[in-house]
Amino acid sequence: GPIHNALSRRFLKAAVQMAEYRSYRDDFSLHYVRDLGVDVSRDLRFPDLAFGLRAPTHDPVVDRRPAHAAVGVGVMHYRGWKRGQADGEAIYRSYIAKLSAVIGRLLDDGRRVHLFMGDKADETALDDIFHGLAPRPSGASHAFVSVARTASLDQVMEELKKVDIAIVSRYHNLLCALKTGRPAFSLGYAQKNDELMAAFGRSAFCQHIEDFDVEVLIGQVRTALTDLDGARKEIEQH
Repeated sequence: GPIHNALSRRFLKAAVQMAEYRSYRDDFSLHYVRDLGVDVSRDLRFPDLAFGLRAPTHDPVVDRRPAHAAVGVGVMHYRGWKRGQADGEAIYRSYIAKLSAVIGRLLDDGRRVHLFMGDKADETALDDIFHGLAPRPSGASHAFVSVARTASLDQVMEELKKVDIAIVSRYHNLLCALKTGRPAFSLGYAQKNDELMAAFGRSAFCQHIEDFDVEVLIGQVRTALTDLDGARKEIEQH
C-alpha cells in the first residue's frame, strides 16, 4: 500500500483471501489488509527477510576520525508514487535539486560523500546528481565524492561499511543501513520506511521524499556526527 483505486483494492483483497499462509513485515501492512475486510486473526508478523542476509564481516580501511566522517547517500529515480503521473518530472527535478543541495553542504563541511543506489533504474538519478554538483571553492567539485553502482543488497552493505551515517530513500537501502549499524535518515516514499525507523527508535529522522526540508536534514546530520557512538549503540540495542 497505499492502494487507492477501488478496482485495485478488489484484486488485492481477492489475492490475499486465496492465500493459505500470510505474514507481514510491519503492523501497518497487517492493519492495511485487515482494513480491507480480511480476517487476519491467524496471520503472523515477522521482520523483513533481508534482515536474514549475512552482513559483511570485514571493515574496509577508512579514516574513522570524527573530523573525517563519511556520509552515504542512497539515491532513487523517484517520479511520484503513481506511474506516469503528470507532475512526475517536476517531482523528480525537485528531489534531485534538494538532494544535490544537501550533498553540496556536506562537501562544504569537509565530509566525504559516497553515492550508491538500490536498483538499476536509479542510475539516472545517480548520474544527474553527480554531474550536476556545483564546483567547490577549491575547483575540485568531486574530490570527496565517490560513486558506487550497487546492484545487490550485499553490495549496498559493502558500501555502507565505508561510511558513518546514511541518507536513503529505498526501503531495503534503509534496512541495510540499520542492519550494518549505521545511523540512518529516511527520505521515504511510503509508510514502510517510517515503520522500520520507528522500530529502531529513529522516528524523528524521517521525512517524505517529495517535501523534505534541506535545513532540517542538514541540522540532524550534523548533530548525529557529533555522537556517532551513541547513535550506533542505540541501533545495536534494537
